[in-house]
Amino acid sequence: MRIWESLFNGAIPVTLGNDLGPFAYYVGPYQLNGSARVIDIDTVPWITESFWTSARLTVDDYLLNKDKMDALQQDVLRWWNTTLCSLKTQIAKSLAEDINESR
Repeated sequence: MRIWESLFNGAIPVTLGNDLGPFAYYVGPYQLNGSARVIDIDTVPWITESFWTSARLTVDDYLLNKDKMDALQQDVLRWWNTTLCSLKTQIAKSLAEDINESR
């Protein structure tokens, strides 16, 4: 998914979204088993608009205000770091549970 590549490279993703959150058009708010996703889609700090035309206007606004864009990038980097730590913890916990169950 290109969003993850953007995040890994320190870029600010620009995505389409709706009232279900920015991932709704791509993956939906739930996992295949019906449980909520580990990532809280309501907390993503990047640019999310309902239409590409409005996304373009938002991007133009950031391009005109370098300080605002730098602050958003820092928010994105901070969020990404926190999300990676959370995912690592969830994976480690799940693996430990699987190991304990198989004994």
